[in-house]
Formats: sequence, C-alpha cells, structure tokens
Amino acid sequence: MTNFGNLQNEIYFSGLGGAVPQLPMTAAGLEELARVTLSPAAFGYIAGSASSERTAAANLAAFDRHAIVPRMLRGTAAADARDLSVEVLGTRLAAPVLTAPVGVLELVHPDAEPAVGAVAAELGVGSVLSTAASTPIEQVAEVSGENWWYQLYWPSDDEVAESLVRRATAAGAKARQSY
Repeated sequence: MTNFGNLQNEIYFSGLGGAVPQLPMTAAGLEELARVTLSPAAFGYIAGSASSERTAAANLAAFDRHAIVPRMLRGTAAADARDLSVEVLGTRLAAPVLTAPVGVLELVHPDAEPAVGAVAAELGVGSVLSTAASTPIEQVAEVSGENWWYQLYWPSDDEVAESLVRRATAAGAKARQSY
C-alpha cells in the first residue's frame, strides 16, 4: 500500500527545521511557476483552454465544491489505516487518481510521457497516454507498469485507428470501449 501521507509529513517535519518546499503547494502557485519557467508557447499549450474557457471554469468550480479534509491522529499507525485504493474500470489503483492524457509533453520536459508513466507506476496510480504523445506507445509502456490506458483521438483513417489500438493493446494498455 502506498502511504500518500508520508509526503505531507515530510513537508511538515522539514518545515519544523526551517526548510521551505522547493515547489509551490497550491495549484495557482504551480501555474505561476510554469508561466515563468516554460516558453510562452509551451505554457499556452499546457494551460490554455478552448473558446470561452467555460469548461475549464466549470471544472474549477466543481473541484471547489469538494474539500480535502486532513484526518490527523486517526489510527495512522495501522498498516491499513489510510488505504485509499480503489478499482476503476476493472483496474486496481492505490488511490483514485489518473494522470491526464496531455499530448506533446516534450514541450515541458525532455523525459516527456515516460517520466509521467514511471512516476504513476511507482505510486500505483493510473496514467493515460494521449494519441498526441511525443513518445512512441511502446516506449511509454516499458516504464508505465500495469495501470495505464490509452486515449485514442480517432483519426480520419480507420486503418490508422486500428493500428494505434493494436499497438496500445499489444503494449499492455488497459482497454475499455465507450461511446
């Protein structure tokens, strides 16, 4: 079982010694760091939304309706006290978390999709590989473990679509057909 509370404890205990986390702890702080670190083109691609950005605003409002409530001093010593594992579409995950399928991640990091897949596998959470990935399916699959899916952007050529699905399936992607 992955103990996700260890990261929080590490931040708190380091803070007692005067250490400040290297990365911001808020979504707005992370976005601002990305804005000043990435090229304008890369930031625009990653942070941008389509049209009037109503969907992005609605997503933020939906997250704002929920709170993450710390459960301090609630039996944290027991091995299974913080079991966040769930089954999502037949896949067992250490927590109800999936990485988003962001294409062309080489715009923001040289290790691109393999870095995301490797970290997700290490944490036991799911990752989703985009059709617009900058790394071949098979290369990402080598480091992504058991819990990864493939998001197909259906091309105009059905044979290309079939080829992409065959490659993803052969590489170990989890499959779920939906309409």
